[in-house]
Amino acid sequence: MIDIQALDILIVEDESLIARNIQLHLAHKGIESIRIFDNADDTLNSVKDRLPSIILMDYYIKGSMTGDKLAHTIRSMNCQTPIIFMTAYSDSDTISELNRYTPCRILSKPFQFPILFRHLEELIENTY
Repeated sequence: MIDIQALDILIVEDESLIARNIQLHLAHKGIESIRIFDNADDTLNSVKDRLPSIILMDYYIKGSMTGDKLAHTIRSMNCQTPIIFMTAYSDSDTISELNRYTPCRILSKPFQFPILFRHLEELIENTY
């Protein structure tokens, strides 16, 4: 099993304050490798260069692609990296759309960081 501090986390969030807040909380847990992007193009280029351990992805991001479509594109690249979707949209259609990208977790916004860390630990335990 991989140690949480050894994770390489990719954050895909178009609201910079939220992304920085997540980054700070992850850094306080000892995670040093954290990349932040707000759009699909930069995210895809980063994933091509180096596969992350876990992706934290907002449903709505900058550009023409949603987090759902970006996840589909990432999966089509043969990347099975676990994804934690962060969304304010928790209707049943959105949830069922996102659940097809296993391994994944869905985190409803606004969220508490202990819940985020529990999801991270579960994905690490079940994936690595």
